[in-house]
Amino acid sequence: AEPDTYIRILSEKERTLTELNTIETELTDILENTFTFEMENRIQEKTDNDTMLSGYKIMIGSLCALLALIGIANVFSNTLGFIRQRKREFARYMSIGMTPESMKKMFCIEALVIAGRPVLITLPLTLLFVGFMVTASYLNPMEFLKAAPIMPIVIFILVIFGFVALAYYIGGRKIMKCNLIEALQRDHIL
Repeated sequence: AEPDTYIRILSEKERTLTELNTIETELTDILENTFTFEMENRIQEKTDNDTMLSGYKIMIGSLCALLALIGIANVFSNTLGFIRQRKREFARYMSIGMTPESMKKMFCIEALVIAGRPVLITLPLTLLFVGFMVTASYLNPMEFLKAAPIMPIVIFILVIFGFVALAYYIGGRKIMKCNLIEALQRDHIL
């Protein structure tokens, strides 16, 4: 025996974690009085690492879901909260000849701007950051693309557009149902 000697024990067949722990205990009993040693159970370490990564994903996913819910609530709050103020605005538009179809187009444009602005700002920044990290880690870009969470990102973007469109749809329906001529006749905001 020399300093820093490594002993690697390989299994001939697939072993369970319990069997590996038994082997580790037997080796500890054999070597305990003779050598100072350190044991590594790589299968146990991989299992622990996988458990920690799934816990990490749950925590980060929960944080992202919470932030998404706050953003969705903000969109609905802003869109539906300003309906009373926007009644007068749309009554004025109708008084100068805007049709309900034109108002719907205006709502669609507003919804696209509200939902598209954060995507257009963050997507290029994210791509630059990912490109820098892939280059800095000397990772093959194709390996990264195989493991990249592209579908969850696309689904998240579609959910953003969907909730903004829903908020504007509900707000537009409420504005179209009210009497806009009466809104023009009153001096105060409804």
